[in-house]
Amino acid sequence: MAYVPQQPFLFPATIRDNIAYGISTACPMSVQEAVTQAAKASGIHDFIISLPDGYDTVVGDGGQALSGGQAQLVNIARALARRPRLIILDEPSSALDPESAAHVRETLALFTRSSSWQQDGMAVVVATHSIEMMRIATKVLVLNEGFTVEQGTYGDLMARRRHLWRLVNQPKENIFAPNNT
Repeated sequence: MAYVPQQPFLFPATIRDNIAYGISTACPMSVQEAVTQAAKASGIHDFIISLPDGYDTVVGDGGQALSGGQAQLVNIARALARRPRLIILDEPSSALDPESAAHVRETLALFTRSSSWQQDGMAVVVATHSIEMMRIATKVLVLNEGFTVEQGTYGDLMARRRHLWRLVNQPKENIFAPNNT
């Protein structure tokens, strides 16, 4: 399992080391191959190779400053490099500017549809309040007090005009009150 936190975290190390962190020595491919493949899948590879030192660029404390979106994509690459069976992303676009958030959404949509990641049987769970993020999901679960109260695609749930529709369209207080079910 791999977890991508809401606030991206970079070690004061090279981009390569940041992505490679946690890769098992039993990994069937070389570390560099895993790092490059994950960076490409996360959408950060082209940016990395545009840097003067490429993957050897030091980031984090005292290193190259990355935007919030770039740091988040490095965090996503770190998770992907481990080839987990399950990846959990906690509000991956909430702290980003609109352009970076759109790039993260595009990246998630691309790699979840990629046949090589699907062949590995990787499941992706995204905890989000972002309507845009819900729209790219294959399934949305609406939770209330720890229980699933509704599930389906974003479009289906909005068409039902029940829990998710109320969350999106009505004032936030008492959305799940008993008389609203």
